[in-house]
Amino acid sequence: MPPHPPTRQISPEQTEETPKPVNHLRAQVNAKEPTIGTHILSAWPTLVALIGDAWKDDYVEFTAAYAPFTI
Repeated sequence: MPPHPPTRQISPEQTEETPKPVNHLRAQVNAKEPTIGTHILSAWPTLVALIGDAWKDDYVEFTAAYAPFTI
């Protein structure tokens, strides 16, 4: 076990002053603003990308565990 935790690696284009990206969904929830999401029952993850590309929802709940699978 190392005596100190590993240091965070910084890419060449990133500096310590680079701001963190804003989590817009978290900001909406913290501000108690309404959010719009969709729930899909599909084993096809490309649907999540297609819904995300539409920019109509704040989040997508991807529940492939309940989707029909073929074996």
